[in-house]
Amino acid sequence: MKREKEFDRSLLLLLIMMLVIIFTALFLYFQVRTDKMSELVKSGGVIPVLFIVTEDDKPLLSELFLFYPDTGKGALLDIPGNTGSIIENLNKVDRIDILFDPQNVEPFKQKIGDLTDTQIPFHMIVSLDNLQDLVDIVDGLQLFIANPIDIKNENEVFLLPSGSVNLDGSKVGSYLKYSIIGESDTERIDRHQKFMKSFLEKLAMRKEYLASDDLYHFLNERVSTNMDRKTFEIFLNYIDDLDTDRLQYNKILGIKRFVDNKELLFPHYDEKLLKELVKQIGDYLINIRSLSDQGVAFSVEILNGTDINGLASRTAQVLKSFGYKISDFSNATRIDGKEYVNTVVLDRKGNPDAAKSLAALLKCERWHSEADDSLDDTIDITLILGKDFDGRYVK
Repeated sequence: MKREKEFDRSLLLLLIMMLVIIFTALFLYFQVRTDKMSELVKSGGVIPVLFIVTEDDKPLLSELFLFYPDTGKGALLDIPGNTGSIIENLNKVDRIDILFDPQNVEPFKQKIGDLTDTQIPFHMIVSLDNLQDLVDIVDGLQLFIANPIDIKNENEVFLLPSGSVNLDGSKVGSYLKYSIIGESDTERIDRHQKFMKSFLEKLAMRKEYLASDDLYHFLNERVSTNMDRKTFEIFLNYIDDLDTDRLQYNKILGIKRFVDNKELLFPHYDEKLLKELVKQIGDYLINIRSLSDQGVAFSVEILNGTDINGLASRTAQVLKSFGYKISDFSNATRIDGKEYVNTVVLDRKGNPDAAKSLAALLKCERWHSEADDSLDDTIDITLILGKDFDGRYVK
């Protein structure tokens, strides 16, 4: 009996020692561990965060926010729910928001990651009702509305004043939801991205308040996110340095087609152009200086020197997705009616870097300066398409 007691005491002592070691190891781990967001910054990577505002458990707004703390630059990419793609688990083409589940956002997030060739480590999801509570708790959002909104339908009334106004939660809800007959996708996306700009500014402005104990619990009950508290506070500190005046706005360009009575938006060039756009956004965010920093939106004249009908207009859509303005597109003047063999990029305003940048985008080796005072003043670059251009690259 005595030996059994001694054995029990030895076992108890050993158990206590093991528990002390385990708790010490856990304590040291949590003290020295680095959160994933800080690791991304240290590795020199762009930080992606997917923001989703839902209504009736479906995305009303989906914006991929990309930012790089070292330069203070950020960008938004609008992700329409009706973006068409192959849904692998259903083995069919459908809209990507069919994958959205507020209780399990990973399949939807993974699909957006596949479309953009981006690993998206973080997300924030908030219902429209909870967003309105959040907006009220931070004293509203400052937004500019060009014209007053007065829309009445069977179920809702949307009333918004014009000018630069501070909107409370319910007004912000109206701002995101209202729809005007004839409003283009571009206008709707522009409105959503203006909301995101104001929302990010307010998060940065009220970062200490939002990181406090009471507000963190308030947010935790209303916002679904995979950021823990430490990561969220680091995120608030990073966006405090965000230069929202240089925030870049982007959208998915593509072709709309009906599939199974659903209108789907299919990104150009089988999603390759979208991946390339996101890569270019990343390069822009990381580079301290770029042509975009000079506040110049270059205008391109596109001339089709081939027999391929519609090549200039399709190229215009490609260049628009990369932020270029298209001043005009038409057929090139030909010599003896022959097609142009080679594609050429011409600088018209004495800015060879602009021509060189466009040439690099198209993998075109032929570019040079050729100022022409007789041209329209709005034309910065002339692009002449030759037989070596396949619609995206010079072969």
